[in-house]
Amino acid sequence: MSIGHPNAIGLLIPLLGDTSPAAEKHRVRSALRRLGQGELVDDVLAALAGAASRIKGAVGEYREQVIDALVNALDGASPIHAAKVLEELHAMEALLAMREILRMTGTSNRTGQAIDAAIQALEDRAALPRPAEGRELVPDTLPRAADDPAPATDTLPRATE
Repeated sequence: MSIGHPNAIGLLIPLLGDTSPAAEKHRVRSALRRLGQGELVDDVLAALAGAASRIKGAVGEYREQVIDALVNALDGASPIHAAKVLEELHAMEALLAMREILRMTGTSNRTGQAIDAAIQALEDRAALPRPAEGRELVPDTLPRAADDPAPATDTLPRATE
């Protein structure tokens, strides 16, 4: 059986990080390659092998699905690399799943420590101040300058001698 419809791309990408047997992974990879996503497959696999910088420009319209694949990989064979790639992608949307996996994994091993470090980096990034929204000032909405900026003197008390 062959998958040939482009709508299947978004459904197949999260399976790249799955921990299923190698034969199923091979079918997913070959189906994505036949659908014209060979470069994305190569970039995701390279990122899971340690080349985190390769994925940054490759996710494009499939960012959500690639992040799902990386979250799936946190339970798989390359969780440390997956955590680093999620951090590299600034994947704030993966924080909830990462926290859940960290709760199950703990921080006593290298995997848990890598996931914890990625969570800390993402949370630190999320806490950065955001630039203010630029608004166009319309002169009609600004207050007008007073005609005579000095206070009226006719209401002041007169000096007596």
